[in-house]
Amino acid sequence: MMETECEEMMKETNKRQNRAYRKRRKRRKSLMKTIISTVAVLCLVTVVILAVYGVYRFANKMLSSSGKKESKKSDFKVELANLDGNDTEWIKDERIDEPLTEPATEPVTEPSTEVITEVPTQIVEDPNIKNPDVRGEYVYIYGNSTGVLERADSYSNEPYSGTVKEGFTPLSQIYRTPGVEEFVDDGFYNNTLFVGDSITTGITIYANIYKYNMPANVLADKGYTIGKIMMRKDEIIDFNPARLFILVGSNDLNSQNPNIENIAERYLKAVAELKDALPNTKIYIILTLPINTKYEQKASIRNAKITEFDKQVVKLCNEQGVYYIDMATSLKGADGMLREELTSDGLHLKGEYYPYWYNLIEDIIKVNE
Repeated sequence: MMETECEEMMKETNKRQNRAYRKRRKRRKSLMKTIISTVAVLCLVTVVILAVYGVYRFANKMLSSSGKKESKKSDFKVELANLDGNDTEWIKDERIDEPLTEPATEPVTEPSTEVITEVPTQIVEDPNIKNPDVRGEYVYIYGNSTGVLERADSYSNEPYSGTVKEGFTPLSQIYRTPGVEEFVDDGFYNNTLFVGDSITTGITIYANIYKYNMPANVLADKGYTIGKIMMRKDEIIDFNPARLFILVGSNDLNSQNPNIENIAERYLKAVAELKDALPNTKIYIILTLPINTKYEQKASIRNAKITEFDKQVVKLCNEQGVYYIDMATSLKGADGMLREELTSDGLHLKGEYYPYWYNLIEDIIKVNE
């Protein structure tokens, strides 16, 4: 009797253990199925997201590529267009230390060997210049003047000894101490296009910040070089401005050992192409602005190289009959560097000094027209 009861108890215990084991096994299987299902769903969602993102990037690239040719004049003032990388001859010239590969050009008639001598440097007050009592004394520095300049160490204060293009009279430069000025739109910058790098983008940025009307249009972006500017050549031509101002060079010179002559030649070649394509547009090169030691400490570019580059640009401008505007001289302190009060990072001008830039350019051109 006792043995039978023990056997029954053993059987019951085994049954309970078997039931508990089956329950545990069933829970483990269920958990594994849940984990596997969750991982599978996550993988599927990831694949779908990546596929959708890939389609979006492809469509966006196609739209950007097709929309470039359809840009309108109004686009220039509203936004600063980003580089979209068209495959042109200028791409292979982007390395500043490589020799320039020039496209075939038509023979150019040799310029006259006669050297044009301008009148000596003058200190005058011109009625065309606004607010002379605020801006102080003006020094006009002619492109190949024989005069002596004491106020500024200009790129043009020595007689130019090379061959000056026949019939070409370099623009005079106006030197005055930079300050915070008011910009008043008098229509001078209507149908005007500024092309350049991050310094030029400030035209649009600060006009919005300081709430003044600057009607000039801007085609610029950070990091732009001479080559990248010419990758936007078609857009510049389509805009067909009355005046075109070009300020570029800092990024080209941002190298341990930049080839100054190569970069300057590339710059003037680009301007020559634009002149041929825009015969009714007045094109002006704005000499590359100086920097100071604050920026030299974090970049490869050096102020001495900028000065050397600007002198080379002036030389080529005189030889080829291209107008340049020397704003760089007035921005330099006694050490030849960009004045500390004009910049916060050693490269870019502070926003409150941009009206000085606009007024100076307008004064220089009005005096010479």
